[in-house]
Amino acid sequence: MAKTLPVSSRRKRSSAKRPGAPWVTYPRCFLLTVGGLFVALGTWGITDICTSGEAVPSWLPWLIGVFTISGLWLLGTGLFGSSKEADKLGDQASSAHEAMLLVMILAAPLYFLLKWIERRSSNRSSP
Repeated sequence: MAKTLPVSSRRKRSSAKRPGAPWVTYPRCFLLTVGGLFVALGTWGITDICTSGEAVPSWLPWLIGVFTISGLWLLGTGLFGSSKEADKLGDQASSAHEAMLLVMILAAPLYFLLKWIERRSSNRSSP
């Protein structure tokens, strides 16, 4: 009779560890969307401060800098991070608050567009 291993000692198989696993995942698109929004907000704030002749509070440039750097970090993780890291961070960020439902809706078109491009490029590369 063959021995079966307990569930806890079995190796977990994840799509992120398989070679040829899809690059486009919804949490990755969520990170790209949030990062893009943060960078856009930071860029808008920087241009608004530079073009207005009014005095701004001393904390405002720091806040705008934090938004911009956070956005760049999220974009970098979404683009260049491992699938495991991007999925973990995207899942944690998307389940944090109910307001993230709006961002999830905004991330859906990006997901579908990238998924379409990924399928199209994989169809061209296969003989």
